[in-house]
Amino acid sequence: MVLLEIIRHGNVTYNFGNIADWISALAAIFAFGVVIWQQFRQEKITRALKIEQARPRFMRSIKGKLPDETDVLKNNQMSNRMLYEIIQKSRNDINKTKSELLTLENISENTIYCLEMLVIYEDKSKQFWKKIGMRKNGIITLVPSFLDGGIEPSKEIKDRVKLIARFLTPLNETGFYIYNYKSKEESYLFVKDKYNKLVRPLKNGKILKKNDKYIKRLNEEFDTQKGKIFIEVPYRLLKARYSNES
Repeated sequence: MVLLEIIRHGNVTYNFGNIADWISALAAIFAFGVVIWQQFRQEKITRALKIEQARPRFMRSIKGKLPDETDVLKNNQMSNRMLYEIIQKSRNDINKTKSELLTLENISENTIYCLEMLVIYEDKSKQFWKKIGMRKNGIITLVPSFLDGGIEPSKEIKDRVKLIARFLTPLNETGFYIYNYKSKEESYLFVKDKYNKLVRPLKNGKILKKNDKYIKRLNEEFDTQKGKIFIEVPYRLLKARYSNES
């Protein structure tokens, strides 16, 4: 009845003030949401840049004279005296590639939380090393276990096929460094996660999903090495202890 009366007398009124208030409130909420979204996106971009800047860079080399700050890694119970003798023998035979020891340098300004290295040889044998914490510009030399007893003709370093390093950065990004000795090519791979979606790959690198077949295969290569012994000896200590005896 009330509705009929309103229609009959044509007395229809609208509260345009209330509608304007609603529109204004909705616009304010939308603007606030845009600000929050922009801030969230900027935080993701900032974190992505930090992740990118925290990545290491490696350089392989064959050192004739090891710097004192070098960390020597062995993967068995080889004596320190034997370790020092192997290093000296490798230095003296630096022009003979069969006695070269592989040295890896972190040429970036970033530390590495964990570094695992796997060298695959032509006869399909593998050698594994692991280092917890590698400082910026750090240097490590890798001594394979088959040289225990010294560098002899029967124990020459076998031809390397591939070097694979798995590393964890300070911002929890997992990556791989791969060097192919036959093609002389190096590459970097990074595992994609929710934090590095906006991160660019390196010039010679890629970002692959965690479930990518190649990433899975690389992780399996390292996971099968778990439980193996790895020992780190500062070269300066070896030098101080045995240099006068050689």
